[in-house]
Amino acid sequence: AWPLLGVARPNNRAICFVSIIWFRSIDRLEIGAEAPIFIGGFFLLVRSIIQSGWLAPITSRILLMICHENGRAILVRYGMSPRRYYCYLLIVFGFAGWNATAQALVVEASGVPKSELMATDAVQIKINEGYAALRAQQAGMAEKAFLEANRLNPTAVEALLGLAMVAQFEGKAEKAREWMASAVSAAPNRPEIHQAEARLYADQGNLDIVATRYRKAISTFPDNSQLRLDLANLYLEKIRKPGEAINVLRDLISRNPNFAAGHLALGLAFSADGKLDESIRALSDAAKLDSSNPFIFHALGLLALRQGAPDRALDA
Repeated sequence: AWPLLGVARPNNRAICFVSIIWFRSIDRLEIGAEAPIFIGGFFLLVRSIIQSGWLAPITSRILLMICHENGRAILVRYGMSPRRYYCYLLIVFGFAGWNATAQALVVEASGVPKSELMATDAVQIKINEGYAALRAQQAGMAEKAFLEANRLNPTAVEALLGLAMVAQFEGKAEKAREWMASAVSAAPNRPEIHQAEARLYADQGNLDIVATRYRKAISTFPDNSQLRLDLANLYLEKIRKPGEAINVLRDLISRNPNFAAGHLALGLAFSADGKLDESIRALSDAAKLDSSNPFIFHALGLLALRQGAPDRALDA
């Protein structure tokens, strides 16, 4: 009853204090499978104890001591793993308000290095805030969040990418390239970061540099199909060199013959180059590999119309 009264009357400091004493005697009770319920009731008092202001300088220390000496041992004794114990703490403190002191208690009780867990959470929170602000087109708020994440962890790649996106959104092309270069330096072994850099240059209209960036990334990651597909699309749609796109896509398909998107892109490249028969063969191969993609059949229908075969177009 003491924990329930403590929750119902959080300002009654005597009840809260007695609840601590009560909890420290749990280990002498045979409560079996109900241990999480009893212990959960106690932890629900954390918020009221902290908010009461009573014993504020030592409250956290008392709670940490209890978690280390009693709580974890009790749960393990009754068949609960430390990980589940940690999860119970997360749930309870989530309902209780999740203030900084409670968070520190969870980190300490779980045995996870506090600096590691807290820093990661703080950085990710700021990164999430930044991308949420970007989606809402609030560049100033996004930049502030990303800069804070970058301050907490200068090598957080997602924060660097976010800052590049903000700079590009604000028309600061050079600054965007600087942030993107920092992202590439922070994660040189992640092909998607090189891909993001190339796409940034493409958005800025630096097409010759884009092709060079893609080829450099492809030489570093020769088995990455998406990089070759992007380069082929660049040649096809922006540089208007379908022959170059065909060469890139043939190389892609030789390495990954079951990549349906590669056959589709090759068919479109042949079509743009006026080679309709080759285009139909490539698109037919794509249809065999991915019969659920309506765009492939739509492209085959358009090619049939160009060849004067309306019945074949209707079938497609």
